[in-house]
Amino acid sequence: VLTTPRFVEVYPLRVYALACCYQLNDTARAAASYALRLPLLGACVEELDLIPASVYHRLLQYHMRCADVAAAVAEFRVHDGVFVKEMAWLERRDYVFFGGRHPCTCAASRTTQVNRGPGYPLAPRVYWKELMDRTAAALRERPCSQTVQEASIIEPAITIATRCESCRPRAYRDLKEFIDIMAREVDKEVSKVSITPLFLLQDS
Repeated sequence: VLTTPRFVEVYPLRVYALACCYQLNDTARAAASYALRLPLLGACVEELDLIPASVYHRLLQYHMRCADVAAAVAEFRVHDGVFVKEMAWLERRDYVFFGGRHPCTCAASRTTQVNRGPGYPLAPRVYWKELMDRTAAALRERPCSQTVQEASIIEPAITIATRCESCRPRAYRDLKEFIDIMAREVDKEVSKVSITPLFLLQDS
């Protein structure tokens, strides 16, 4: 039961603790990955009493390292009072939330700049910048692609964009496509965080 995917997905902290006790390192790694869907600070289950604090600390370290790289996908750097985002992974420049030549009543963010390789910087709409801020904050707590795709992330942007006659026809499609691409980028960055040495109880 402990190693069944459904059990690991629903009870990752319990499985992590038990897997560490029984030296089931592959199961511990899987549980650690599923635990990225949870805000770990303050989370507690009885099974954690079975493992040393140092072993649980390793899980928290892994979670925080993943949070750093995941949130970086959505976070901006500030340069001379401007929020700047380098997005080499962006597949298109013509998303509706980047403006373009069509007349639009949506407010453009005058303090945000998006760079994607060669070419002029993109000036996104305010609702897109707010979407990115929500995403970054959520990824700090739950650093996984499922967080990016939550309705609470995208729906406020869709609500605002569909009030604009120019944005409305493309808003849902463009935002959904962008969110899916960003989710893949989060997965790619999180996968680079090593978990192999973190769950060996005999090393603690």
